[in-house]
Amino acid sequence: MRLYQPVLTFLAFLALSISCKKKNEEVKPVENCRFVGKSIISEQKTAAETSVGTTESNFKQDDQGRLTLVTFSRTESRKDSTGVYASSTDEETYEFVYDTEGFLTELKRHDLRLQQGSANFLFGYATLRYRKGRMETTSVTSFVYNEGRLQSSKYVSNLVVQGDNLPAANFPESYTISYKYDSKGTIQTATGGGWVAKYTNGVRASSASDDGKIVWKYDDLGRMISYSSPYDERTFKYDQRGNQIFQDSYDNGVFVFSTETKFDDHTNPDSTIPSRYKGIPDPIKVTYADDNSNNMIESTVLHRNDEPLITSNVWTYHPNGLPAASTMKTGTDFYKTTQITKFKYENCD
Repeated sequence: MRLYQPVLTFLAFLALSISCKKKNEEVKPVENCRFVGKSIISEQKTAAETSVGTTESNFKQDDQGRLTLVTFSRTESRKDSTGVYASSTDEETYEFVYDTEGFLTELKRHDLRLQQGSANFLFGYATLRYRKGRMETTSVTSFVYNEGRLQSSKYVSNLVVQGDNLPAANFPESYTISYKYDSKGTIQTATGGGWVAKYTNGVRASSASDDGKIVWKYDDLGRMISYSSPYDERTFKYDQRGNQIFQDSYDNGVFVFSTETKFDDHTNPDSTIPSRYKGIPDPIKVTYADDNSNNMIESTVLHRNDEPLITSNVWTYHPNGLPAASTMKTGTDFYKTTQITKFKYENCD
């Protein structure tokens, strides 16, 4: 019997914001041009099954360029020789609330996922197992300021899982992050939720779990350069434009995998989504977007137990240089994927 265990993660603070100079030949979009969303159709095939998914995202900004609403709509279906054995839909929204001075005071999230399995396929969460179910998450992150600087953020959420004829189960979560500054008002530390972040010259330098077993380190621009845990050690490298061109992973000194990535010379639409907020030291990312300055055109993954896995991404562009669409393909004898993405803009003529 198959079992699908979804993993739900909400990261309110992701310290990876890059603003780098582009090459001289890059075409610049008009000043008021905005990236407002994208649609994705994906297909994954193995010898045994096919999975098809769609994603539609939309980003709304106010007249000051601040995010006010982000929405995601997703579908997924899986089929084998007997037909479709599992499917799901997902509707997710993020609402941004500001005060009269322009400070972000609340970030509200709602996510509703509906799931349909079969006799040979069960969905699951924690100890729950069910064929047909729903998962609904509601959360609010509230922000408190003093003299224009963020002092604390409180995250409160509840996940309700109800499957088949089972009683609904609640999974609440809450934590508070506190921020400390020096006498000049420069951020020094952020603590809470089981983590401690330290800053140098106002830029995040490291993040670590309270027990010190998991550690992220960052460079002078706030880009992640290493990650370590008891079973995984990774390093990351970037080009002069801020694109992550390499990462590798080792388990207790034994090579696991590496990824080498090449990029084009055009602006990555994801990098234009607002992520900086007044008085908040770290960027806030809620868009499941990558932070590279440009667009991936080829990726090569080397794994200690497998043949190299090469992914190619072919792009088309608008006259202003912004991507119009991309077709990404990965292929081996046992696994093939195709993903077609179309990008949406306004005021970009």
